[in-house]
Amino acid sequence: MKTNRVQFVSTLLAGVATILTYGVACADSIYVSDGGFNTISIINGSSVSSFGSPALDDPTGVAFDPLNGNLFVANSGNGNVAEFTSAGVLVNGTYASGLGDAEGIAFDSQGNLFVASKNTGNVYEVAPGGGVSTYVTDVTGINDVAFDKASNLYVSTGSSDGITVTTTTKFSGNLTVIGPGLHGPDGLAFDSEGNLFVVNDFDPSVEKITPGGVGVGTTLVNNVALSTPRGIVLANGEADIYVADSGNGTVSEYDAVSGAFIQTYTGFCDPNFLAVLQSSLPVPEPSTYALLLGGVAALLFINRRRKLAMV
Repeated sequence: MKTNRVQFVSTLLAGVATILTYGVACADSIYVSDGGFNTISIINGSSVSSFGSPALDDPTGVAFDPLNGNLFVANSGNGNVAEFTSAGVLVNGTYASGLGDAEGIAFDSQGNLFVASKNTGNVYEVAPGGGVSTYVTDVTGINDVAFDKASNLYVSTGSSDGITVTTTTKFSGNLTVIGPGLHGPDGLAFDSEGNLFVVNDFDPSVEKITPGGVGVGTTLVNNVALSTPRGIVLANGEADIYVADSGNGTVSEYDAVSGAFIQTYTGFCDPNFLAVLQSSLPVPEPSTYALLLGGVAALLFINRRRKLAMV
């Protein structure tokens, strides 16, 4: 009898723990660079927290290293890149330097970091360990960088209203340009199907360009509430997109398929770019919660029947 009771309690606690665990890990964490406050903010569900550091100087681009999971932050103010843990603990205040007016950043699959530099017109490649070389030169008005599934590097060029597509080798000057009708393209993000999401800075909107597309694509978000949108990231299993709006000091969340507005996060000063730290557990469907709760209820019922049968 005692053994059955112990087994029952253990199973009950395991079920409750599973429910609580799923409830906590229900969404990705969104990291936001805030140049006005010299901080990095973290959106986690409905809460927003932040951390600062002397290593931050007008932070802009943010990205997670696919090899060690640390957060890298480009500083527009001093041209450096700083490295932090995902909890905001400083690892290296000067991981790389001499990057000019650093803007958007992105990692390739090998752990090389690519940094867009607006005032130099270059994209710099930072090898693991911090060695810097010039990957792209003479591109006017660089804002952001992103890799597609084929490891091609895309560079948004706000001054020429286009997106430069490079090859996987170094080059000098522009190559293929897509999105000729864009107006101040800034933040870039790819989904797993190869669709490119582009923030229009001067004409506040989000455009979606399908793989191989050479036109503007589809206007996914055209929200009059946006002022000066900059960064963009897909999160929550690519179900949602988050847009950093520097002009309004907000981050807005939209449905990645329909473009429907979901909610706005406030309290920022100058939000620039975004990075996502994926949750360790998948978001369960409502039916999963129902099954877990049903299992706990069944255990309670069975245990009660056993007690009555012994009377």
